[in-house]
This record gives sequence, C-alpha cells and structure tokens, in this order.
Amino acid sequence: MTKRKRRNFTHAFRIPSVFSPGTGQFATLEDKGVFPYCAMMQVAAEDQYEDYVICRGFDPRSRKFIDYESGNANKPGISVAKPFANRVKCYYKIGEMYPAFLPTQGAEDYVPPSPDDVDWRVGQNPGTAEDACIGQPKDLSGTVSELTDHNSNYVNWMLIDSGPVLLWAKLSGSLLACGTASATVLVIDEDGEWCDDCSHLASITVTDVHGVVGSYLPAGFHVLVQRQSYPNTADDEESDNSVCQWVVMAAGSGECCEEESSSASVSSPSSPSSPSSPSSPSSPSSPSESQPSESGASKSSAIVPASWTANGYTALFTVEAPEVLFTDVMTVVVPQTDTLVDIDPRFLEVCEQDTMRCTAVQPNLPIAVGAEVEGPEVHLRFAQQTAEDVRLVITLSATRKSFRGVRFPNRAEVQFKANERFLKAAYPGA
Repeated sequence: MTKRKRRNFTHAFRIPSVFSPGTGQFATLEDKGVFPYCAMMQVAAEDQYEDYVICRGFDPRSRKFIDYESGNANKPGISVAKPFANRVKCYYKIGEMYPAFLPTQGAEDYVPPSPDDVDWRVGQNPGTAEDACIGQPKDLSGTVSELTDHNSNYVNWMLIDSGPVLLWAKLSGSLLACGTASATVLVIDEDGEWCDDCSHLASITVTDVHGVVGSYLPAGFHVLVQRQSYPNTADDEESDNSVCQWVVMAAGSGECCEEESSSASVSSPSSPSSPSSPSSPSSPSSPSESQPSESGASKSSAIVPASWTANGYTALFTVEAPEVLFTDVMTVVVPQTDTLVDIDPRFLEVCEQDTMRCTAVQPNLPIAVGAEVEGPEVHLRFAQQTAEDVRLVITLSATRKSFRGVRFPNRAEVQFKANERFLKAAYPGA
C-alpha cells in the first residue's frame, strides 16, 4: 500500500503560520505573555508634559519601529511615562536615549497576587499618583490611577532612569534668605543657548530652606534646584506633616567671568609682608590682612583696583551707624558774611523731612564759622564779617526716607548668619 505524501511539512500541525504584514514574514502579529517587555527609546519631542515624554523606538510587541514627527499621523511616536521620581517638565532633552519597559501589574486574564486594598492594579500601565511629591505617592495610602497622554490614549511604556531631579531655573523676582520666589526652568535650545521664549517652559516656586543664598539673590540669577519633601513648619496641626518644595541647592549670576590678567593673580606665599608690619605703598599687606577677621563679624567693603598691592586690589570698609543715614558733601565759595546756601533738592527728596543736619564745616581759612540747616537751606554765620571769599566744605546728614525712628533694630540669629555668608562671599574659603 502506497502512502500519499502530506502537502504541508510545517512543524507540529504542519499548518503555515499566519502571514505578518508588519514584518513580511510568516510570524505572529504579537508576542503574548505576562512578562514585561524591554526596548530602547529616544526622546523625540520637547519635554512639555509632567508625567510622560514623547519618544521614538522599537516596539517588540508589534516588531515595528515607531517614529515621531510633529503633525504627521503616520509617525505618532510613543508616549513613554517618566519614572515616578522624575515627573517634572523640561527635564528630558531631545535626542537622549533610555531603556524602557512595559510593566505588568495585572491583565485581563491575570490577577496579581496582592491584597485588595492595594489601589494601583492598573494593568499594563505605569499609572500616575494622586497628591504626589514630584510624581511619587506620599505614603502607602496614596492612589495610583491609570495614565493617559494628550490624545487620551493609555500610556504603556515607562523609562528606566534614576534621579534625583536637578534643574537650573532663572529667578523672576528677588529671593531672600530662607524665603521663596518665582522662577522659570531653563532649557538649552537648538543653538546651544538658554531658551527664554520656549512655550513649554515651566514656572516654579523655589525655596531657600537651607539658607544657601546668603542675604538675597536678585531677579535674573540662576539657581540649581531639587524637588524635596520637607518638614512642614505650619502651625496647623491638621496640615500634612511634609510639603513638596523646589529647594535651592546652589546659585550663581549665570554669567561666566573672563580670566583675570597675571597682574591680578595670587601672590607667591614665599614673599608676602609680615602681618605684624604696617602696610605702606611700598610694602603690600599680607593676603591674610585683606580677609575678614575670624574673631568677630565680617565687614562690608568696596573692593577696588590698587596698584600698590600684590594682587592688584584692595578693600575700603563702610562706616556703620545705629540709624539709616544718608550723607552729602557740599563745597561752596561765599564772602564772609551771614548768608543762606541751597541744599541739593535731590538729596532732600530721598531723606525724611526735618531730619537734615549739618555735621561739619571746614573752611580753607583760619576763621570761626557756624552752620545750621533751616528748611531747604544752610544758614552760615561768620564771627567776623568781611567781603573776602572763603571756601567751605559742608557735610550734611539725614535719615533715609521710610526709615524714621529706626535705631538699633532687633535681628535674629538666622539673619546674622545669612548676613555673614553674604559678606564673606567675596572671600572664598574664609
């Protein structure tokens, strides 16, 4: 008896596998399974969403490369969730590569072996946490719900990346020590410059909880910030025991300084003058003499170029007072007869009314003269009346406007320490 040959010699049931138009081969259209998939993803669009970023990459389920092009329906890209700890705008940059995985937290025919009170059984979806601190649930009772993108499609993939999230931001207003201020997250544009007009830039509130900014930072300065959960200082006992804040870690002007010439270089340690010897134009002071004393508080100063010092610069210290005073110096030439001279009206405008007083009169001749402020003028009186001219240098002092009555105001230790850091900023390592 002759056996008839079988027409199909495929493995097992010897039936041809399904033809896949995605690969052009006889293969399954999708690899099924409850195990997570892994793939490489490349950021393909501006990071303008908090919970996810648009990427392009190979989808191992359909075995196709999904490309991205804005406005092209044939290149939709892949919405990939950010790690829970990195969910902020403007963090990821176009072109960056990351591995991504498709998590399995349950499927239609698979129930995870977890208690019913774990409220984040969201299937093949990374999920999004409610009441989160930078994406992370605050505690075990936090709810994780399904994550959808801007097209209302469920997000399946999730980047494999680690924090912490550090961002540079530009202050929109002044930031006082231990205070808060508004800032705009900085990103680099295609030309390699800081982008000031990108529509997706995020506005955040930054906080100096560690007191790292010194006395204050003006608007326009750059701050390095990190999202942190920080103890709540509110008096309300019913409030949360922690708050999420963008905490300032470092700060700078945002402008790089050019290298100083050799004339401004640090002097050799082998030839400084002795700290005990008095300084003179021919004997520059030791570098230690120009730094704040370690035995007391620092001193505000003006640092100016100086040809007689080894480093090319010296410091002039400010005069302190228990009140907030402005000082002006007038020079007049008048005959030695009682007369009135006008005070600069601009100086009068910035001072408290009726606080102006004459603190000194220095004539260039050996004469007796008195001076007293009368309204907007200085009344000069001479002991001997003559027609001979005399040059007078008159010093005026008055209280700054809006500071009437301020004298020896109280301050706290935190303000003292912040002021010290600000004054010592010109002396690195002091």
